[in-house]
Amino acid sequence: MKSNFINFKWSPNGELLTFESKRSNRNTQKNKNDHLKFNSEKAPILNQLTAYYNEMYSHFKSMQSAVEKAQSPDIRAQEIVTISNRYMSVMISIYAQMERSMKSAEYLDTEDQVSEYRYNNENDYLMALEKNRILEIFQGIKEQGNEQVIAFCGMADSFYSVICSEIMKQLGLRGVCVVRQMDTEQQQQQINQIQKIVEKNQCKYLVISKRDYQNRGDYIDRNNVTSGLPESQYIVATEVDSIYSEYQGATMDLKITLLIWRVAHLFYFSSSVTPLQLNDLLYFEKKELLDKHFDDVNNGELDQNYQHVCTLLVNGCVEEAIKLLSSVIRTPKHSSSIIRSQTPLTKGGKTPINAILDILQKMPIRMKHNSNQDYFISWTKWHQDSVENLSVFDSISTGMEKSLIDIIHILLGRENVIIKYCSGFMSLVISNVLYIEHTSSLNEIRQLFIKSFNQLNSNSIIDQILLSFANKDLSNTLELISQHIPLCVVTHLTDLFYHHPYIMKKHVGGDSELSEIRQYFIVDYAQELVDYSYGSLLELAVHYLKFVKNGSFYIDEFISRQPIIYEKSALKMLEYTQNEDVKLSIYRMLSLNDFKRHRYASSLSWLMMADDQPRITLLTNYLVKNELTSDLLDDLPSLLDKRPINQYQHSKDLIFLIKYKELVSLWKERNFEDYAKGLVGMLRDHQISKRFWLKMLLDIKPLLMSNDKLYFNTQDSLMIHAHLQEAISSHLFDEYSQGCTTQEIQELSLLLARNISKSLACGMVGTEVSSTSSSMTSTPPTFSQNGLSTNPFLKSIFKLK
Repeated sequence: MKSNFINFKWSPNGELLTFESKRSNRNTQKNKNDHLKFNSEKAPILNQLTAYYNEMYSHFKSMQSAVEKAQSPDIRAQEIVTISNRYMSVMISIYAQMERSMKSAEYLDTEDQVSEYRYNNENDYLMALEKNRILEIFQGIKEQGNEQVIAFCGMADSFYSVICSEIMKQLGLRGVCVVRQMDTEQQQQQINQIQKIVEKNQCKYLVISKRDYQNRGDYIDRNNVTSGLPESQYIVATEVDSIYSEYQGATMDLKITLLIWRVAHLFYFSSSVTPLQLNDLLYFEKKELLDKHFDDVNNGELDQNYQHVCTLLVNGCVEEAIKLLSSVIRTPKHSSSIIRSQTPLTKGGKTPINAILDILQKMPIRMKHNSNQDYFISWTKWHQDSVENLSVFDSISTGMEKSLIDIIHILLGRENVIIKYCSGFMSLVISNVLYIEHTSSLNEIRQLFIKSFNQLNSNSIIDQILLSFANKDLSNTLELISQHIPLCVVTHLTDLFYHHPYIMKKHVGGDSELSEIRQYFIVDYAQELVDYSYGSLLELAVHYLKFVKNGSFYIDEFISRQPIIYEKSALKMLEYTQNEDVKLSIYRMLSLNDFKRHRYASSLSWLMMADDQPRITLLTNYLVKNELTSDLLDDLPSLLDKRPINQYQHSKDLIFLIKYKELVSLWKERNFEDYAKGLVGMLRDHQISKRFWLKMLLDIKPLLMSNDKLYFNTQDSLMIHAHLQEAISSHLFDEYSQGCTTQEIQELSLLLARNISKSLACGMVGTEVSSTSSSMTSTPPTFSQNGLSTNPFLKSIFKLK
């Protein structure tokens, strides 16, 4: 019976409401010309990215709210600029948090996935995947000529130490597995086991404190962690845990998407362009440059320092270039170089480096200006001063360092020298505006993008995406970025384009040509949120779908494709869906899940909420036959809180269960009069299945034997006797009488006959035989101590001995 109940057709696709999505990975960039690459691995969404998605949605909702206010076109455009800046602020903030978490290893405490990589998780498939990934890392390390490896393996109880030691032994590498100490000592036995395996593979196992692991790079620099291993000139340190790799991929994605967003903002949401806006396009390139420390300029070659200044200048890092040159000018090497080379001086008696510093300090980008026109006037004067003061060194360059001459040529706007130091066409664009010819016109900046791209002949897909924004074909641009960048960015960017009053519209206030593509991106993005989060971000996906045409249809479709695992998420789904069939399926799955966990009353309650009469009958029939226990009966009253009993007329077994629970309660309370009335009422209303007649009638033997009170009148006794005779004469008597003896049945028949005689003699229904009869505390010895019958039915339910 149980298997039949479980295998009942709950939903069109079996236990899951529908299939698990077979989402393919996004077509991420793998072009060798791109130094930035998108993360293409499908993995559960990191906790920090969940915060990112929620913040992005809050600004998306703000945009929809602004649209509902029916603002004027100009105010709408200003609002879009504001929201676009907020999106970029979210990206910068999340990037900084994730980068900090990577460096300090905070992700080991904040990410739920950490537990999946413990040594005892018995996930052979996951271990095989990680072995292949780490094998590729170590093979690359060995091919570079390294002999020893310091592997940072995360938590002390992770399986990475074991995997790393096995692979190092396989490849003939020697190394150290550095792990973070656990906060508790519960795993110490397992950690000792891991250490034995690692040392058996001829690797060192090093457990360091949480604080030291947060600064693990400095720790290995200060301590000889490879002591005990053969000396080697080639040692490399690497992070091996998977979550760290996911963080690396996520931060790289944020780098690229922020750059793309800034270019889109520049061309579509800005009325004019300032050098500071262009400078922000190289935010991460400048950050990487500034991470290279040149504090000890005395030990470095002058030409090397000058080369770094050139790189800083073409990337717009003017302040940093000034600081570095100011440090160089104070070094003995610089002084001796001037004396040795007899470097020419300017008319004012300044050396080349002093003249360069003077020009850099007067650059307009370092000053405040009231308007673009003021900036242009200031830049024109600065450029004239540069030519006047630096040209002398350009014509007489004998004895000067080559890189120092390059600095002069960059400030004079020599394009061939600028290209030499540019890392990409964006650097060339910024250098053009800073040193060659200033412009703030969007059309001229568009032309500059195209010219710079062609000059460097870039094959990078990312550069092609950036260039596509300079071309005015937004449809092609969106098609291109949708193939290569995360949908989160594509969706929110398209939404801003769609709502902008002056973009892709035949007339102001008219319908946008991006209507269909916006709808497509939102639906696709919502699907991705659900797939990546394994349903945990379903609520967020539903909120997005509320803002598309036929959103309720998509919401129902999404919900119908989710497995019902957790009750909390299922209740949320019930709130969102409008489709009655989907609601019914959810209730059925909740019922099935509780049934499998033996929570029978809860399983029944879900079906009652759904008013699923066929399954209510099916389940109650099973429960009455197989699971009629005191636990089930104790849970039944909660069902009545949801719906009155008179609404379950189609389920006789359910009514029987509820009524029988009431009888049991009356018996336990020693309220035998109401018990007798309730039993008679159930028999009269045909609420007791025939298979229970014998067992329930045997339970009333103590009442029939009572000398104090008459509980059944003549009519009731005759009806009970008729039920007894019908059960005895049934062809299913053997089934009905299981657990009952022939003697008990004969005794019941005699007691009924005696009760009929007594009731006829009294001529009353259920009245006392004598007005001086004693109370019910003096019950016959056939009652058990707790007031329950010792007959089979109640005894089996309450497990009496």
